[in-house]
Amino acid sequence: MSYGSTIAVEDAEDEWREETARAIAMHAAELVAARDMTREAAITAAVEHQRYCQEAERDPTGTVATLDEAQRPQPSRSVSEKQIRAIADELMEQARDAVDSL
Repeated sequence: MSYGSTIAVEDAEDEWREETARAIAMHAAELVAARDMTREAAITAAVEHQRYCQEAERDPTGTVATLDEAQRPQPSRSVSEKQIRAIADELMEQARDAVDSL
């Protein structure tokens, strides 16, 4: 593999990590903003959901996606997008750390 292609792979991995961290942070922020979970519990729930999503993508039978535990935890009430984004920004470092466990 040439040096250029190695850089391209590393860039793609970094981009995937950042996108996944943002998705985890946004999901967790919804749960925190609704006061359904603590920040730590919400990050854990969002990471578990992400794991199930990844497993579902690899499942040729499609059964993983139908499991109750694979369903995305929903906030109990609606909260403003501005509040969710602000909390997600605060959760990004935890989300980046959590991505490494996937």
